[in-house]
Amino acid sequence: MSSQKKYIQPKMVNWYQPSILASTALRTVISGTFANYADKRELEAALDPKNTFYDHSVKENSDKTETALNEIWIDYISDTGDGFNPTYTVASLVAKDLSLKLQPSYELTPDRKTAEKQTRVEALKKEGTEKLKSGNLLILGGDQVYPTPGMDDYTNRFKIPFSAAHNIPNDQRPPENERPVMYAIPGNHDWYDGLTNFMKLFAQVRWFGNWITKQKRSYFAIKLPHNYWLWGIDIQLNADIDEQQKLYFERIAKENMPPDSKVILCTAEPSWVYKQVKCNDETYKRLKYFEEIYITADSYNKIGKKFKIAATLTGDLHHYSRYSEERLMEEGGNKTECNHLFTAGGGGAFMHTTHMLPKSLDKLSEDYDFMKSTLKSYPNLEMTFPSRKLSKKLIFLNLLFPYFNKFFCMLMGFLALLFLWNIVVFDHITDSTFVQPFFSGFCSYTLNLFKGTIYHPVFLFMSGLVLAGFTLFTDTERTKWFYLWGFIHGKLHLAAIFFSVYIAQDFFYCTSFEIDKTCKIFIAITYCFFSGAFLNGLFMGIYLFISGYFFNIHITEASSSFSYQHYKNFLRIHINSDGDLTIYPIGIKKVVRKWKQDETQKDITFTSDDAPEVFLIEPPITIKNN
Repeated sequence: MSSQKKYIQPKMVNWYQPSILASTALRTVISGTFANYADKRELEAALDPKNTFYDHSVKENSDKTETALNEIWIDYISDTGDGFNPTYTVASLVAKDLSLKLQPSYELTPDRKTAEKQTRVEALKKEGTEKLKSGNLLILGGDQVYPTPGMDDYTNRFKIPFSAAHNIPNDQRPPENERPVMYAIPGNHDWYDGLTNFMKLFAQVRWFGNWITKQKRSYFAIKLPHNYWLWGIDIQLNADIDEQQKLYFERIAKENMPPDSKVILCTAEPSWVYKQVKCNDETYKRLKYFEEIYITADSYNKIGKKFKIAATLTGDLHHYSRYSEERLMEEGGNKTECNHLFTAGGGGAFMHTTHMLPKSLDKLSEDYDFMKSTLKSYPNLEMTFPSRKLSKKLIFLNLLFPYFNKFFCMLMGFLALLFLWNIVVFDHITDSTFVQPFFSGFCSYTLNLFKGTIYHPVFLFMSGLVLAGFTLFTDTERTKWFYLWGFIHGKLHLAAIFFSVYIAQDFFYCTSFEIDKTCKIFIAITYCFFSGAFLNGLFMGIYLFISGYFFNIHITEASSSFSYQHYKNFLRIHINSDGDLTIYPIGIKKVVRKWKQDETQKDITFTSDDAPEVFLIEPPITIKNN
């Protein structure tokens, strides 16, 4: 990208910054309200009447002839475009060939430990893999930018890092038919403006360094060698797959796919996890309904043939996890097949913890007869990155909430000052309250405040707003009983505000300090502000820590609070000459934190003396071409 002004490498998004909270909440409300009335996917279909699919099973030669491909490499990244350091670290690794060893801490579980597998693990730890080639295709699995999809954020947080990561001088660039192609499906953050900027960026044939975009819609079907297909579906904001999108995949499946095709399915969220941990979640049911009709079962005889799902890939949760499920290939039969459910959301956003993930997904077949008849064993959690043990340690970082979220704490400090002003104006606290011992004085002070609220509606409204706000903040997707925990949380914040106001007034009325009244007022205000900021920040951190460590709730809120930029991941996928599909989960323990940028040339470039810690998260997963 041509540099016209100095590029500032963006930091990780501070999700508890008041302006970020307000803008994200506003866009969420607006997009959720109007998305169904301004769904651009209907327009996408009108602009692409040919139901285009993208053929990467052949290579276009310079003389316009085609040569069948015998193998292909594919990279899969999701949840990019947050902080520069992790986004660029991941993009720069995706852009090049890699030879990796297995992470040293990997160990086979006792129930899977065999001599053959142990030998393979030891070889991968010692010798590593052969060269894993950079992908001919780059698949972006959703949420390409944070916090909102403004063009400035897309440019600064996604376009510049990715363009620089695969920057090849013009005189060295290969012909267009040999360049890697980038495809993207939108996540909820891409949908916050109704896909306006997403479509401008990914559906108008643009260049990102050496990557080129070719898609015409926010969803796509890609033909791969050996009868593999990759489907990227757009589930909008509420797991909705529109009618035009269904018709698109129906026609391609019916007219272009042979019966023995295998589908790599890419979706924007791990609905199998959400089904397990959220009450009345319908997203997984909608996904399976789509699979049953258009891929695995042809339930309504729309296609006239059935296909297999080779693997399901997603992001949205910013970590790596893999579930495997065993299914009967036919009802009443004995032959089984294994489906792997990958979550690989480590493209650059804050790290989600993994210890909250359920070990088994035993709710997936609820109220779904098709699944009950074909599911031989519930999906089990096979691997996570970071590990569940390490994740439980990282959750302790919530106790440093005031350090990581200074702007949120400052907001709470100003709120305490607002309460102080309100109490002083109405002046219903007597001086005698402050001559009592400190603790009993605070109890008496708080009791008098509650007694006086009935006469002061503004104070009553402010108190109710604080209590209701923190109570409604509670994650109740597992059970409504957690509202009680949220109510306790709200009461603690209210107590922190009252305490901050009390120590300010206690200092003001204290006769031990013979100083100027104006100076006394200034010190009292300072006391109130900083104690309100610190205590409310501390209580928020303690609440998130307890919620995440003991109750396994607030997985996003308890992870975004410290915006951990390390433990990134992506998938490198290989279809070999035998038609076997191998998925290499690549983990990055530490991203590079100091990138030097050079803007003296036409394009911005970045270099570093440091190198990321990168390895295989687990041994490659191979799906044989049966």
